[in-house]
Amino acid sequence: MKKTKFSEVNDFQASENYIVLKNDKDAEYYSEMARKLQISILVLDNITISQRNRIQESINNKNIDLLSPHLILEKLRQDYYDLNQFVNGFKDVLTSNDRKKVMLVSRVTLRDKTIDKLKKSLSSSRNEYEIICLESTDLNLLKWAAHDRRVDYLSLDIRNSDSIDKALCSLMKQNNKFFEIVLSSLLNSKNEKEFGTALRNGKKIMDKITSNNTPYILTIKPNSPYQLRTSNQLRYLGELIGFPFRKTKDCIFHNQLTTIVKNTTKLNDSHLFEGIREGL
Repeated sequence: MKKTKFSEVNDFQASENYIVLKNDKDAEYYSEMARKLQISILVLDNITISQRNRIQESINNKNIDLLSPHLILEKLRQDYYDLNQFVNGFKDVLTSNDRKKVMLVSRVTLRDKTIDKLKKSLSSSRNEYEIICLESTDLNLLKWAAHDRRVDYLSLDIRNSDSIDKALCSLMKQNNKFFEIVLSSLLNSKNEKEFGTALRNGKKIMDKITSNNTPYILTIKPNSPYQLRTSNQLRYLGELIGFPFRKTKDCIFHNQLTTIVKNTTKLNDSHLFEGIREGL
């Protein structure tokens, strides 16, 4: 049987959805590690679109092409209209074998405590970021956010299983929203007790999500580039808390890419609504 080398992983069908930069230079380190692990999407938290563009332009790396969703959209929008066509076009650009490519994506994670404050944050954020996420333990706030079209993900730390119930799962499914399952506790637990707590609560979250067939994505939220994980490694970590490996293929790349492409298309000046845009 032929052994697969560590670097031969899924032709860049992987992403990391939640990267917190300590400084702009970290973006270069994460991008280089992503290239080695064949991770083609890095989503940078609390980085606006304009800040991402500046970071991207400042990194001069001969081994890697750094792209943005807007740059790829500009290459494709002459020929594509349908969302699925755009998603497949993005995949083709990111996975072509001529040069290793990593797409840097802008994201913000909101942590407002009330609906009124969240409304204000959403109003000021939608045009500044390609992805908007909410972190909260307030079920009422999460349920309100599940209805709002501007919110892409509700982020869940697996150490806390009380911030999700059947009603919230149902709302997320109805509105085609994704839970973001943050798995960093499985890597950063200080002792067996913390690790056991993360496993138990993670399995409770998994039971609620899978029993309601609610969409979700998996992410590490790494503390450093060395905590980045390949697509299969991320799926195996999800399997530790009960997510079936065979059902998580779309949860580590396709679902994230579809959300990014959809939002990038909406942010484009020529976009009216899906399938329709102004003349070029």
